[in-house]
This record gives sequence, C-alpha cells and structure tokens, in this order.
Amino acid sequence: ASGENPKFAPEALRYDPDTNRYVLLYTRDSQSGYSDNTYWSVVGSYNTSTDQITWGTPVVLDSGNMKLGSSYATSADMCYDETANCMVVVASMYVSSSDKRVSTMEGVVSSSSNTITWQNYKKFESESTNGVRITYDAAAGKNIIGYLRNVDGSNGKTFRVLTMTPS
Repeated sequence: ASGENPKFAPEALRYDPDTNRYVLLYTRDSQSGYSDNTYWSVVGSYNTSTDQITWGTPVVLDSGNMKLGSSYATSADMCYDETANCMVVVASMYVSSSDKRVSTMEGVVSSSSNTITWQNYKKFESESTNGVRITYDAAAGKNIIGYLRNVDGSNGKTFRVLTMTPS
C-alpha cells in the first residue's frame, strides 16, 4: 500500500579497507520498475566523530550486459577481494523455468564518494541451485564459491575458484 516501507532483506555487509567504506547488499520489493527481490547495493562511510554511517544512493547491480534486477533473486553473498581491490558478488537467480543461473559481478568502490560501479558480469552455472556463498582466500589470492546444485532432484555440493582481474 502507498506510504509503506518496502520489504528489505540484507544479504551481506562487507568492509572495503582500501576506501574505508562499507557495502551493503540486499533485496527489496518492487521499486523503480524492477521486479520483486532484485539485488541492490549501497555504500556507506563511518564518521568516528558522530558515530554514524552516511549512506550513498542505492543502486541495482547492473553490469551493462544484464541487470541482475531483471531476475528473481534466490540467494546472494559478497566478499572483498584484496588482490583485485573490489567487492565480488555471487548471486543465484531464477529468470524463468528454463533459465536459472549462478553469476558473479565485481564492484569497485569510489574512494571519494559513497558510490560503487558494478562491472564484469559472468554467468557460470545454468542449473537450479540452493544457496550460494563466497569467501576470499588471502593466501591463494582467489575467491572460493560454494553452492548446492540441484542435480536429478538431489543437492550436489559444488565449489568453484574465481580469480578476479585487479583494478
């Protein structure tokens, strides 16, 4: 109904040590022409004097090739890649009964403002999945992605190694 706050579901909150900013990844109800459960992000900077976080303008994850917001978000996670100096999002999406996917994108946080630029969309799984998680392995300088893949009605554990291109 009019005047109500949209549903908000946080997926991940991560710190970017290079820009001293936080990035919040979340889903929300239909807004600005996007479908329900689209992936959004917002960047914030912490002020130690006021003990407050100042947030920038929320943006839909959009690589220019495909809006992640055009799909139904089923699961997402995010980590900071110290080698490539960027946020990395992994997302499980349901586009249609014949188009289910797991994809990644890189997010470069501005050091001068509370903004992020999403780029380098990559689709790497075309099957139904249940849950996705990502972590950065500092020793290897790589991202490890884990998810459950629906194969013949059973959940198969799948892990992928992802190397980002340094920005």
